[in-house]
Amino acid sequence: MRTVDALPVFALALVVLVACSANPRSFAPLEPPESAAEAAVWLHESLSAHGIGIKQLVVDERTMTWAERSRSSLIGDSSREIERELVFSAITEVGRPVESGEFWLLTVRAHGGPVTFSATHPEPLARAEAALVRLSNQ
Repeated sequence: MRTVDALPVFALALVVLVACSANPRSFAPLEPPESAAEAAVWLHESLSAHGIGIKQLVVDERTMTWAERSRSSLIGDSSREIERELVFSAITEVGRPVESGEFWLLTVRAHGGPVTFSATHPEPLARAEAALVRLSNQ
């Protein structure tokens, strides 16, 4: 019977353990866009195409406005919309996209309180995160 050197077996087991324990749903943050104008485009594209409950989205280099369906209308109780505005200079923190059940959420903290955006996939929210980081650091 052949003797197996323990070090290569241990190294292989360690590599397999690390690969299996990595979260396949996690990802590195994207680099923010070079300019505020490009960030505004990223944010508009990401949320207008993939944001859940967002309508009439307008984004410029200083603010973002949109109409949002109320939580009760998302479950079919009414068709009420709430007009929202986010001033980028008021942002204190941009969170990472996190999975919450069947949706992904991106929470932005600002002086007026938190704002949460949702999507069915993390990629649009990762682009929105990078754009918001750029726009809040002007």
